[in-house]
Order: sequence, then C-alpha cells, then structure tokens
Amino acid sequence: MQRLSFRTAAMVSVVAFLLGMLTWGAFVAPSVQVWAGPSSSEDDELLDLFNLILDLITGRSLEPVDRDELLHAAIQGMMSSLDDPYAEFIDRESLDSMMDNYRNRGYTGVGLRMISAPEGAQVLDVFSGGPASRAGLRPGDIIVRVDGLDVGGMGLAEIGDLIRGPEGSSVLIAVLRAGRQLEPVVVERERVVLPTLSFEEVELEGVRLGFISIDRFTESTPDEMKRAMEQLDVEGLLVDLRGNPGGILSSAIEVTEHLVPPGPILKTITREGPLAEYESETPGIEIPLVFVVDDYTASGSEILAGAARDRLNATLVGTHTFGKGTVQSLFDLGEGGLRLTTAEFVLPSGTRIAGQGLAPDVFISRSGATRGGPEPLPLGETPLGPGDQGAEVLSLQLRLQALGYLSDGLNSVYDLPTRRAVAMFQRDHGLRVTGMADMLTLQTLAELTDSMDQPPDQPDVSLEDLLPEEEWLLRDRQLLHSIRVLWGQVSSR
Repeated sequence: MQRLSFRTAAMVSVVAFLLGMLTWGAFVAPSVQVWAGPSSSEDDELLDLFNLILDLITGRSLEPVDRDELLHAAIQGMMSSLDDPYAEFIDRESLDSMMDNYRNRGYTGVGLRMISAPEGAQVLDVFSGGPASRAGLRPGDIIVRVDGLDVGGMGLAEIGDLIRGPEGSSVLIAVLRAGRQLEPVVVERERVVLPTLSFEEVELEGVRLGFISIDRFTESTPDEMKRAMEQLDVEGLLVDLRGNPGGILSSAIEVTEHLVPPGPILKTITREGPLAEYESETPGIEIPLVFVVDDYTASGSEILAGAARDRLNATLVGTHTFGKGTVQSLFDLGEGGLRLTTAEFVLPSGTRIAGQGLAPDVFISRSGATRGGPEPLPLGETPLGPGDQGAEVLSLQLRLQALGYLSDGLNSVYDLPTRRAVAMFQRDHGLRVTGMADMLTLQTLAELTDSMDQPPDQPDVSLEDLLPEEEWLLRDRQLLHSIRVLWGQVSSR
C-alpha cells in the first residue's frame, strides 16, 4: 500500500500564525477607484440643515466639541444606516495597509508560519527561498529561544513580535529538532512575499493525485496557480478552499480559468442590471476535480468552486459554504476610503450565492460526521403542501436549496418559505404557480437534481488504508474523505 507523504503545510487546515501579516479582510472582493464626486446641489435643503446643526453644536454646545470628530461620526452613522454589512469608511492608514495585503506586497520577517507548542512555537511551514529556509530551519522544528530569551509558555503573537524587526536586522533563533536542541542560527530579516497557495503531488495505489490549497486571492495568486498547474502531472485534482475568505475578484476569476474550459464563469449584476460577464478562454482540465469546502469558504472561493461544479461537474466535499456573493468596491477619497457593496455575482447555472452559499455534494463535518443524500422525492399523485412534514419535505427543501431557491429553513416542515420557493421554481420553469409541490413540479425538480441521488464513486477502501504518516491528518476527516472520493472517481474511469 503506497502511503501519502507530503508536507504538513500543504493541506493542513489549522489556525496558523502568519508572522508579520495583518488580519485579512474577510469576504471582500475589491476594485479600487479614485472618486471625486458628484457634489450635491447648492439648494439641497437637508444638506443645509446638516451644516446648520453642525455649526450649532460646535458653536453653542456647553462642552467643547471637535468638528472633525463630529463629521467622522456622521459618516459612520451613514454607513451604519445602510443595509450593507460590508460598507464602511476607512481611514488613510488602514486603507493603505488593506491594499498592501490585497496586492500581497509581503511583510518584513523571516519567512515562516508557526503554530503553538508547549515548548514555544512549532514551525508549520518555511517559505521557499526565504531567510528561514536559507538559515536551515525546517517544518517541525520547535522554536524554544529567540535572541536568548526562553519562549516556552508564550503566546504566538508575543513570539511573533520577538521574531519580527526592521529589514536588514538579524534575529537569533534556537530550535528543537527531533527532540535534540540545535545550535542557534542567525536569521536576517527581509521583505517576504507571502505565498497564497501550496501544492503537492502524491501517488496512491498507482494513481497520481494533485493537492492544491488556496488561502486567499491576491494579485500573486494567478501566477502561483499557473506554476502549480505546470508542475502537476496528475490524474485527479483536489483543491482545499476551507477558510478561504476570498480577496480580489479578478484574481479568483483568473484562477478559475486555469481549470474551467471555454465558456462562462461568472456575471455581475448591479441594481441597474447586468454589469459584466466573465468567460474562460483556456482549455481547462479534463480530470476529476474535488473541492474541500466549509462554512468559511467565501466570496472568490465560492466563485471558483461553484463555477467548476457548474462547468466541470466538480464534486464539493465538506460543509455548506458562507454565502458571500457580493462585490465590494473601494473608493479612494484621498483622506480615506469607502468600501461599498456595488454588485452581486451569479454563477453559470444562474445560481446566486449571496446569503445562501453552496451546498456540498458530499456532506462531512470536521469531526468526520457524514450525512447521506436526500430521500427520493415522492412522485405519486399526492402533492406535498402546507402542513406536511418529514423526510420527504426535507428532501424537497434540500433540492430547492441546491438550485438556489431556498437559503435556509431546512426544518422538514412545509412552511411559508418553502411554499414561496416552490412557487418561484414553478414560475421559472413554466409550471402552474400554486406553491404546492404537485407531481409535475416534483418530477421537474427530481430531473434537475438527480445527481444528488447519485453519490460519487467511492471504492470499498477504509480511510485507515489511506492514512499518511503525518499524525495531523489523522484528525482531518474532511480531507481524508475528499481523498477517498477523488481516488474513487479516478479509479473508476
């Protein structure tokens, strides 16, 4: 039995501390524009009233009031009044820092990721070609001293602060390797570009499988994806998108192009109608494709997984995705910036992701709990309708959810949201709109969701037979199950 052997950092899904990196702006897909107006008309009575109130407060308030603070509070009040959870005014410093992260300009450090360990911090990944790599540090090393200071019992943030420093300066790091303490090494700090993607190729029972993990989408991600696809020579591909909050929309689309054949990927819609359509112009791939997703898979990563499922019949394994299906634009206002939701994206199948996400084809929680496909729909003469409940209603709800007609309310009860979803489905498919799931409605729904009744090929191989030597993967049941699904699909071709 050929065991998997690949770097722990390649596919592990843990909360890793990224040295020197600012918190990622989750669920954001920005496009930056410099904005100068338009200005309000001179006879805007409400604006005149606002200025009058501002003058009265600053001039007559008993306690002195800072005019700038009032104006910033007014701006924040406008933002909070919007039905837009992503809208915000951003000060200049924060805006510049945010854009540096989107552009992946990197940080000043030594080029490694680490996780907590009793003795200090364990090295999870060492960036190829970076200072830590050149100094000989390896994944699995345990950092025990930094510049002579014992870091046992310290938090990751505190250890990170000790390791970071000015570009060109040095730090002395002592590590344990295989239980033996090595001589401290001098590591020079420099500007490090953060990788957003890792990949690996393994062979299992004579089948070559590829693994790609994408953390986020920045300006560098498409080039990283191109290098990965050029180097991988595999019969099946697994892409791990767990915890990926999205990022730059154009980056996610370019990455999708590496997988999807010529044809539609995405279209964006504003309040005035269609804005843009994006299509792939590449050959794409012709091998089985599996995505690992979870409830933190959002925005650009949902575009990638959703478009690949629509166009390539890719399999999604894991839990329901986040449902971040909107585009935020960043407007550069000089003294700061405005982030505003300006569009919604729609997948090739017409599915809207916003607020509902993507349902996995194979449900499996991180703990390894599985859930089978929905019950078959009752295709007899008796329709489903208000007041009905049970497994058949849940099957109906699951299928409506998979097609984008129902975002929540999977309660096995034929309630008002279910009736509305059925009515919308009937309208869109030329059926008599009654809100009752009659035989013709159920037959049409069954035909459109028949793949839900056909679980992916999974050979009778125990997960234990697929376990690699790395102990961390013993706990990653989602990834193990995804490997099993992919291996089965490749083997059955």
